[in-house]
Amino acid sequence: MSPRGANGLASLTGVATTRKRSQWVAAALLAAALALATWIALQLPNGYLAPTLYAIPMLFAARRFPPRWTMIVGVAALLLYLGSARAQPPPWSVTLTSLCGLIGVAGLATELARQRERAADRAAVAEAAHLESAHILESISDAFYALDVRQRFTYINRRAETLLGTPREEVLGRQVWDVIPAARGTVVEREIQYALQARVTRRIEVHAKDLGRWFDIRIYPAADGVTAYVDDVTERHVAEDAQRDAEAARAATTRRVQFLAEISRELATVEPDNPTMLQRMADLAVPTLADWCIVYLVDPVQGFKRVAVARSDPAQRPLVASLRDIPVPELVQALLTRLTTARGPYLGSAADWTSLRSHLAPGADPLVDAIRPTSFVAMGLVARDRVLGAIIWIRQEGTPDYEPTDITFLEEVGRRCALSVDNARLYQEAREAVRAREDFLSVAAHELRTPLTSVKGYAQLLERRLAVEQPDISALRAAMTKLRPQLARFEQIVRDLLDVSRIDEGRLALRLERCDLAVLAREVFDAIEHSEEHDPLQRMRLVAPASVVGVWDPMRLTQILANLLSNALKYSAGHGEITMEVRQEGDEAIVTVRDEGIGMTETEQGRVFDPFFRSQLIAGRIPGSGLGLHIAKRIAELHGGRISVVSAPNAGSTFTVRLPRSLSLPPSEPPHDAR
Repeated sequence: MSPRGANGLASLTGVATTRKRSQWVAAALLAAALALATWIALQLPNGYLAPTLYAIPMLFAARRFPPRWTMIVGVAALLLYLGSARAQPPPWSVTLTSLCGLIGVAGLATELARQRERAADRAAVAEAAHLESAHILESISDAFYALDVRQRFTYINRRAETLLGTPREEVLGRQVWDVIPAARGTVVEREIQYALQARVTRRIEVHAKDLGRWFDIRIYPAADGVTAYVDDVTERHVAEDAQRDAEAARAATTRRVQFLAEISRELATVEPDNPTMLQRMADLAVPTLADWCIVYLVDPVQGFKRVAVARSDPAQRPLVASLRDIPVPELVQALLTRLTTARGPYLGSAADWTSLRSHLAPGADPLVDAIRPTSFVAMGLVARDRVLGAIIWIRQEGTPDYEPTDITFLEEVGRRCALSVDNARLYQEAREAVRAREDFLSVAAHELRTPLTSVKGYAQLLERRLAVEQPDISALRAAMTKLRPQLARFEQIVRDLLDVSRIDEGRLALRLERCDLAVLAREVFDAIEHSEEHDPLQRMRLVAPASVVGVWDPMRLTQILANLLSNALKYSAGHGEITMEVRQEGDEAIVTVRDEGIGMTETEQGRVFDPFFRSQLIAGRIPGSGLGLHIAKRIAELHGGRISVVSAPNAGSTFTVRLPRSLSLPPSEPPHDAR
């Protein structure tokens, strides 16, 4: 047995022994009282005082003994009285009266004993109930407080003691506001006072910011004040918050999926025209994703061009429409360039936007001046590693700032927009390719029909002249002389088609050797100058040093030079001067061909090297297949060089070819298929 158990048993044993000794003393005193009463009754005449004398021990028994023992004492008192009456017989009336008095006193004493016993039982029950209540209050998980009408602590359980962090001995008797100053003036004080005054039950939930906890407080009126149960419901609030966050996340995910489905459907149904398509996307994005949505596309000439602007406020639509066509300042151009070359989107704040505005001249970009964001997300539109543009999502005051979790979704929207822009570009290129193919087929048919008609006519002429007995040999030779250029034209068209096919398939091989570009230029220049396509009245000039040596494919370089000079002749239409210049700059050899012909627009310059491209101004008027410049560009690129053009309408064109000068032959390679 533990020491604590042994001490408890010893204590109980001592209490029982003391109680037993007290009962024996009381019994002895009771017996002495009965004996004394009997002796006095024998001494007094006629027994008039007998009921009074015996009442004293019976009342004493009623206070100290159970009802049964009190009744026994009463019976004993009656028997003793009868014994004393026989010794000195009083009158019968006195005896009868004394007996009735003794019986009444005995009954009264017995009833008093019963009431005392019941009161003791009730007290024991109450004490047991109190102990049980105290045990329950000490064992419950809620903190329990009992307050009197002056709002002083009269009882707190262990949980309340732990929650307060103060021993209960230091709490009891003190007011709530002295122990918990933070509760003064709060809803807790108001609800306690209301429960005290109105005698009604109150229930509240409060958040203790200093503890970072939530408490459910139930206040009940009591006879001498109020009691309060305080339950820590922080875990429930955390679970509810987590559930609300999960439901909000699910709802947000559902809305985002629906938005992605809607935007994908819209982008699929809108005609693949980038400005229209992106404006529709921006209109859908506000106000669901942003208060402002701005979309830029890369233009080969203008750089970043603003193509779509959307605002959630309908009152600002006229402003939005006017801002769409305003040129983008150089500083914004530089920032967009940096943005599109960076990895991932950029999450910016109001301070970042203010910094941008401070570096711009007043009025340089009204759109930047008109927006006052609290946060924004900027990202590039990239598809297949190609920068197509940029998009900026902006939120203003009144809407929550962008969080890192929003960026993933905005990236997905941007990715789909980039794919749509890229698909639209591919669609336009495919349409242009189909149109170019159709134009080429038409041109090729026309180009082939012209020499074919001539060849057919000369063949018929030769057939008729050979049918005579003595044909005119000189006439036959003249016909053959005229037939050769048409056959050469045939051969050139077929050769160009084969070269384009080889280039597209990556099978165009270079036969590199050390050669002199200046010599090749003179040979080509002389051949073109003395060809039938050159009008002797048109001036042609060659500027070249004695020698520009490098490692190139001489046959392919001859093809580049011939194509450039031939184009200069065709597009100058016999007017102005044609100049070919060859020079050396460092490790590069440079060839420039300049004419004073019809020139080109900026749009035509961007497409002049595309296969089958021919300007609408010359289609049908100037012969050609639209392949020569494309082949020249690809041959220059195969040599590690490049070709460019500078032109203006009615101001001629200047084509420049830059080739690296490698003075050593590459290591031997297996022969390429040059078919």
